[in-house]
Amino acid sequence: APLALIGYALFGGSKLLVFAAAGATAAVSASVVGALSGGDQSTAVTLTAALALASGVVYVIAGLIRLGWVTNFMSKAIMAGFITGMSIQIIVGQFGKLFGVKITDGNTFEKLWSAISQVGDWNWTATLIGVGSLLLIFAIQRFIPKLPAALTAVVISSVIVAVAGPDIDLVAEIPQGLPSFALPTGIDASTWLTLLAGGGVVLLVGFSEGWGASANISKKTHDSLDSNQEFRAYGAGNIGAGLLGGMVTTGSLSKSAAAMSAGAKSQMANIFLAGMVLLTLAFFAPLFQWLPETVLAAIVINALAESASPRKLETLWRIDKVDFALGLITFLIVLALDLLPAMMIGIILSIIYIVYRISFPGRAVLG
Repeated sequence: APLALIGYALFGGSKLLVFAAAGATAAVSASVVGALSGGDQSTAVTLTAALALASGVVYVIAGLIRLGWVTNFMSKAIMAGFITGMSIQIIVGQFGKLFGVKITDGNTFEKLWSAISQVGDWNWTATLIGVGSLLLIFAIQRFIPKLPAALTAVVISSVIVAVAGPDIDLVAEIPQGLPSFALPTGIDASTWLTLLAGGGVVLLVGFSEGWGASANISKKTHDSLDSNQEFRAYGAGNIGAGLLGGMVTTGSLSKSAAAMSAGAKSQMANIFLAGMVLLTLAFFAPLFQWLPETVLAAIVINALAESASPRKLETLWRIDKVDFALGLITFLIVLALDLLPAMMIGIILSIIYIVYRISFPGRAVLG
């Protein structure tokens, strides 16, 4: 986390994007590393850091050879559907933590049904604390906006757990100690080539999610983003993560939304966040032993509530029915499949529509 945050803060163009671990890139990392590690945990840890370095190199090369033109085909309509779908996907993915149950893997619809169908098995203590924290956060933001809402919920819930000791899932124990610089060793050339290929997949998945998050943020911050600069910044963040033995990272919509709701104004917030991570590893890690998972879910759901609103798609419907169709298709594919298929299909549909418009331009007969 520390060097990933600092790497993007130094080279990135978004004022508020939080650059950190994310679910989609974590899944890619697990897939690539799992196929190479042979089930050995220490090897998997080494390869995870190596994949972060390899991904960073791929990002930097993509920025240097100026592959950012690909983002020209990520139209506003596609991004509207992509961001709305991604927000809902993340929110539904938090229902397992919020209700204290294990939801099945699958697409967003399957996860939603899994959470609803297990209503008889919900941990009602976790549900009460989680939903109560969610309502508390909304109320503070509405009526006492100067009070840090998420932090207040974390402190209150941690005190309740420390005093009452309810039977709910807590954040895993965080080991203390500062990270150290290290290059992955004992990896042969063929494995590095495989990791570089995996880095290409990380780029596709990670940049789709990160660019969507940046586009959502830029509506409020009015950032003028250069996709080639973003490629290089993503490379710096991933190389920084790999040098500290970390995993692949990308721009995170949920973490960025949480940062904005907490009052972040610039990348200085992420510089301080990097410092807080180090302070936590050195001194504050024991405090997390009382933090409920359900409260973290409530924070994420609150942070993404606005992004999950269908208002962007409603606006497209009023302005341009074709753009609405492109946005809606992308939105549904995110929910039914995943982020990368949605972005790729959306880009293909955009290209087809561009070719159609060129083939049949508007004409007016004068005189």
